[in-house]
Amino acid sequence: MTRMVLFLVVLSTCICCLPAARDNKGTEFILTFPENVNRIQHNPKLFIACSHQSGATVTVTTPSNGVSTTVQVTYGQVKQVELDREAVELRGSVKSDKAVHVTSDVEIVVYGIFAERRSTDAFLALPTDVLGTEYFTPCTSVRGAMPAEFGVVGVHDGTTVTIVPSQAVTFDGQNYAAGQTFSVGLDRFETLQVQATEDLTGSEITADQPVAVLSGNMFASCKPIGQEQGGSGDHIVEMIPPVDTWGKEFVTVPLTKLTGGDLFRVVAARDNTLVAVTNEGTNTLNAGEFWEFDVPSDEYRHVTSSEPVLLVQYSYGFTHTESYGYPGGLRLSRIAASCSTTIPVPDDRVDNDCDGRVDEELLNGIDDDGDGLIDEDMAIGNCGDNRDQYRTCLQNRCRNLLP
Repeated sequence: MTRMVLFLVVLSTCICCLPAARDNKGTEFILTFPENVNRIQHNPKLFIACSHQSGATVTVTTPSNGVSTTVQVTYGQVKQVELDREAVELRGSVKSDKAVHVTSDVEIVVYGIFAERRSTDAFLALPTDVLGTEYFTPCTSVRGAMPAEFGVVGVHDGTTVTIVPSQAVTFDGQNYAAGQTFSVGLDRFETLQVQATEDLTGSEITADQPVAVLSGNMFASCKPIGQEQGGSGDHIVEMIPPVDTWGKEFVTVPLTKLTGGDLFRVVAARDNTLVAVTNEGTNTLNAGEFWEFDVPSDEYRHVTSSEPVLLVQYSYGFTHTESYGYPGGLRLSRIAASCSTTIPVPDDRVDNDCDGRVDEELLNGIDDDGDGLIDEDMAIGNCGDNRDQYRTCLQNRCRNLLP
């Protein structure tokens, strides 16, 4: 299984946003689920959390089949809502109607989890007040015939979406070369998915009204460019923040309990973006270009840029030297981003207490919270390498994520 480190900046990060109001909490969410490689018919789920003492009344609707479910979300707990896979999963490189609509009477946090056997990932949903009109997609190198992919969801009727793919693609039966612009009209709750047999990182998506964008790979190994993309793998998906929420300064932290290093990509949105990384030098990127670099597991990096960039981190899998676990990926929040406190989860790579540090007890060996354990009050153990139990373990991680 490939757990892309994109895997759980998803799962509980505080999105990098401009003002404090543009965070990961909201009263309306519109999302979808890009295609997963496995077909064992495990349904996708939403995990919903609420920080209001009075709880929340939440309605989840799948417009494609007209099913609507209303649930009560209790303060301090995570509510699961199972979805019909046929109604929400994007299939192929076509236009469709696979949206999920979530509304609440108070602000909530929503996670999407697609927990197939040996092909699992999850993402932090972004509320509609965070969505924008300009995106660049992060993916990773493709594995065999399993494509890189991204999905777009319409939020308003009469939206024109313009796509400039970084690789040759086929959409709705029409072939488009790398860099060739094409447009698709989307109404509210309509969706599209674009897939390619090459890495779609750096594809540009713009719209005349806000849209939701998710990006990743059907199944991938998260290995450096030039290496054979085989061995352990996993489904990869992340809900992508719009360009106007990107940042210019980041600090990388190695993933805990791994010794084989981490892979990073910096994606640029503007031409002539100068990126500097400690011990890695500098690089100038144009819009849609990315810089990939490897960092040893006992080292940190300070990343700065002249224009806003997106930084993603990838975890190597079993087949990479000295790596343990499944490949995965996460999106790193910029320094000075708004933050909502969350309950710590094992290896979640999140600043849970919003003090500017990530998983500090594991890193500094100090019992910061005074509970007698070097664990940052983590709720459960590691998922480990048991593939049959991985899906349940990931779901348990989600249950322990609270806003």
